[in-house]
Amino acid sequence: MSGTLSPRLGIAVLTPDLFITGAWPALAELLTARQLHVAAFTVVDATNATMAALYEGNVFKAGRARVTSTLGRTLPLLDMNVAVALAGPPGHDVPSLLDEAKGPSQHGTRSCDALREASPIAHRCMSLLHTPDPELAGRDAALLFGPDAVHRLDPGARVDHGVIGDLRGMRCPADEPHPYDIVCRTIVRITTVLSLDALLALAGSEDLMADLSRRAKALATQLAEVKAADLPGDLRSRLHPLADLLRSAPPRLSAPFTQAGVVGAELVRALNVLLDTASWSERSGELVVAALARAGLFVSPWERHMILVALTFLPRPPT
Repeated sequence: MSGTLSPRLGIAVLTPDLFITGAWPALAELLTARQLHVAAFTVVDATNATMAALYEGNVFKAGRARVTSTLGRTLPLLDMNVAVALAGPPGHDVPSLLDEAKGPSQHGTRSCDALREASPIAHRCMSLLHTPDPELAGRDAALLFGPDAVHRLDPGARVDHGVIGDLRGMRCPADEPHPYDIVCRTIVRITTVLSLDALLALAGSEDLMADLSRRAKALATQLAEVKAADLPGDLRSRLHPLADLLRSAPPRLSAPFTQAGVVGAELVRALNVLLDTASWSERSGELVVAALARAGLFVSPWERHMILVALTFLPRPPT
């Protein structure tokens, strides 16, 4: 079932080049200038049938010349893909607005306020976002947000734009303040999904997950100032209260027997590992990495290595 999407809602997929170039804040500003905001999001696994359907013929567009290109098919596999439902004020035809406002994919052919101008290197198979033809917005909403999406998506809902950046949590290795910052960022990524993702959020646990996310961000900031010699013990002592908080209010899965429910349960297990330093090991690190991948939370080979190193070599307290 697809149905008719409210004209106040448009669908877009934010592609890996948006995240790898750090262009989301600039794109968010351009969206805000057009009175558009994120009403809902969900992380998209680039290897699944949904992305294959969206990229049929290598483009979202229907009834146009299709150019089969390995570059277009490769892009979704390079990093994160996030589907967003973008909402505008009453009277707006958002699907048509997005179709026009994003600008051509060809570099040098766009106006300076086009959405794709958020990155100076946006060009063809690196063009930051894809949107369907306006008449196909309902179809793609159903593919990305579930068959009842046109009835469930609310143009009045609002997701803070900063949350989309939290989903990737990318940092250049040269800018890492210490070996365990990636642990804090991974906690934020997981809690962001479990509190807000349209398909994976845990019913009844939104406030808890949002609280954990805020505390993990604060912890990352605080730990950046801790002396290296004190860091392992400080990290351990500050993560334990967060683990106690999670255990005191175990998340309730809204649909534990669905695919989304299984993925959500794996993320909860991964979160428990990250918050309990006594369980850290190379093996538990592999569990965390696998849960992230299953949920579409891309982890680069370098990030995978950093997670495994952090969870394998945290010094143990003396016995």
